[in-house]
Amino acid sequence: MNSVESLKIEHLNEWVSLGINTIEAFLVDWQVIFTHCDPSMLFALKSVKREFRKLPGYEGTWKKCRLNNYGEDIPPPPAGLKEYQYLDPLDGQKDCMSWGHKGLRIGMLIARPTNGH
Repeated sequence: MNSVESLKIEHLNEWVSLGINTIEAFLVDWQVIFTHCDPSMLFALKSVKREFRKLPGYEGTWKKCRLNNYGEDIPPPPAGLKEYQYLDPLDGQKDCMSWGHKGLRIGMLIARPTNGH
């Protein structure tokens, strides 16, 4: 057994000792990684694998992703919008049609300093 295999077994044993099965441990590890991804990566995962949407903490993953990528200065989504729907225009996934700017990232508008206009 090499050191990597030994480390993996040690990690799994730690989770099992806490009463967490290996599938739950796997999901927890990946959710932490997902929160540090660029939102475009989460959109790709969402479109490739439907099971991604069934993960426990799915909404929380999107929220942490938003906070990690845009900071706390960006307000939370308006009532009625899910985190991933809110990240669509922030990340440039959807056009900001209400302002008539195709492919414009709302995050750029929010972060842009005003010049009194």
